[in-house]
Amino acid sequence: MADVEEQEGLLPEVDVDDVYAEEETEQAGGMLTPLFDFETGEFAKGSNDEILVDDGIEGLKNVISKMILTPRDAYPIYSEDYGCEAKDDMRLDVSDDVKRLFIADSLMDAIVYDDRIVSVDEVDVIKVDRRFEATIDLNTIVGETTTTEQLKEEGPDGESIGST
Repeated sequence: MADVEEQEGLLPEVDVDDVYAEEETEQAGGMLTPLFDFETGEFAKGSNDEILVDDGIEGLKNVISKMILTPRDAYPIYSEDYGCEAKDDMRLDVSDDVKRLFIADSLMDAIVYDDRIVSVDEVDVIKVDRRFEATIDLNTIVGETTTTEQLKEEGPDGESIGST
């Protein structure tokens, strides 16, 4: 069998440096994300009735909100790592200070799985009436950002309890 090096032109020449440079360029941007309006329960639409999309901070904030509002292991379409257990934490029979710690851990755990999150720098959870508000400072591949999430305390069957 002839040596491959002797048979010029049979294998394509590949510049490995170019291949790695292309991969790094692809990862530098975000992912095109349809924007969702959580208050209306509909996708955000533009003036021509087209669904608005974003590949920057706003799209990433939208994805983070979705991850936090989706209960973990509730839908078979998502992996076991997708979603958040914060609503379960709010139902624990412990003090509000302990709940805040559990909720902060659950929020951090929910968002670190996204490849666009470089680091979660701080999660601050406070209780306002029967609602918990979380402020999350994070560093992403598209820049640093802060997002605020409101989590309503719910009863065992999912209904909201108290004023929100």
